Amino acid sequence: MRILVEKEEQKVAAQGYMSLYPRLSHRTEFLLEGARCLQQSGQYSNAIIWSYRAIRLTANPEFYYILAESHQQLGLYRQAEKYLLQCLYILPEQIDTYYLLTKLYAETNYYHPDKLRLAAHSVLTKQPDTCFRPARQMKEEVYQLLLQQMANSK
Repeated sequence: MRILVEKEEQKVAAQGYMSLYPRLSHRTEFLLEGARCLQQSGQYSNAIIWSYRAIRLTANPEFYYILAESHQQLGLYRQAEKYLLQCLYILPEQIDTYYLLTKLYAETNYYHPDKLRLAAHSVLTKQPDTCFRPARQMKEEVYQLLLQQMANSK
């Protein structure tokens, strides 16, 4: 029940952001909050539009993450990969991006074993600066994913 309430609150918040967009679409902080809200409420197409607007104003990699995840949720895996690779141009040593690439390449509908191994290797060997998830947890999850992939390939 709590999830339903939160989902409904996200929809109301998303509507609020949409109504403020014409007046505040020049503010990257507003665009980031709004794009995240839209994404969390399942409005992936709108989150993409907001993020496109934002990347014309800033090189903040968070917008590329939103673009990648939103495209991935819509089944547009090549686009998702494109935006994650653009994140690597902005922050080449970011372990978070390699983690998200590993998860993308492990998707059933976008399985790329060679790319998966390369991205996983980067997650397991790089030392993180800062990350949105604890590095140890990411590394453990990627390690388990590799073990699963090896078991499935036998």
